[in-house]
Amino acid sequence: AEENVSGALILPIRSAAVEEAIGELLKKKIPVVIVNSELQLDGILCYVGQNMLQSGSVAVRMMDLFLKEPARIGIISCHNMLSHEQRERSFVESLAQGSGAAGSEVLQTRYIEETPEDAYQQTMDLLRDAPTLNALFITCGCVTDICRAVQDYRRDHPGFAQPVIICYEKYKEIRDLLQKRDIACTLSGGLTKQGRFSMRVLFEYLVYDRTPEKKAFFFNNKIMIRENS
Repeated sequence: AEENVSGALILPIRSAAVEEAIGELLKKKIPVVIVNSELQLDGILCYVGQNMLQSGSVAVRMMDLFLKEPARIGIISCHNMLSHEQRERSFVESLAQGSGAAGSEVLQTRYIEETPEDAYQQTMDLLRDAPTLNALFITCGCVTDICRAVQDYRRDHPGFAQPVIICYEKYKEIRDLLQKRDIACTLSGGLTKQGRFSMRVLFEYLVYDRTPEKKAFFFNNKIMIRENS
C-alpha cells in the first residue's frame, strides 16, 4: 500500500498515468529515484541511467567500423520511453555532424509498439521499402523478433546481404544473437549497476539523510561484440 512506502525506485514508461502516479508520491514527500529512462518531472531525488547522448555517437562510430562504406540505415525505435527517443536523436545528430562515413544516411525510421508481432511486421515492411539498406539501428526492445524478420527476409531474397545491426543491452537473448552473428554490436548501459547504485542512493537518503550530490548520474556505454559477449 502507498501509505507504507518510504521511497521508490521507478523505471518508467512514457505514460500520463505513470507520471500522475509519480506526482502523487512526490506530493506525499516520498523520495523517488528514476532509473534508466528519464521523465521530465520536478521534485525527484535523482535520475540514474545510461549516457544516452554518448550512446548514439558510439553507435554511429561502431557502425562505421563494421561497414567500412557509407551506411544506408534503417532505424527501429519506439515512443514508449524517453530513452529510446534520446538514443535515436543522438544517433541522427551524430550522423549529421559527420561522425560516420561520408554519404551515410538514414533511409527510413519505423516506430514499433514493442510487441513481437508488430516488431516483426514493421521490420519486414522496412526491408521491403528500403531494399538497399546495409545497417539497422535498434533503440528499443523486441530485438529477437526484428532479427527473425531479417533472417526470413534474407531467406526469401538471397541477394540481400546481412545488415550490420546495432542494438542495446546485454540480455541472454542479445548475447545469443551476437554469437550467431545476427547482430554486430550491442551497447550496454549497465542496468544491474544502475539498479544497485540507485538502491544505494535511496538507502543513504532514507537512513542517513544524505542527499545525492547530483540530480543526474550517467553510466558510460559498454561496447559488446561477439568476442566479449
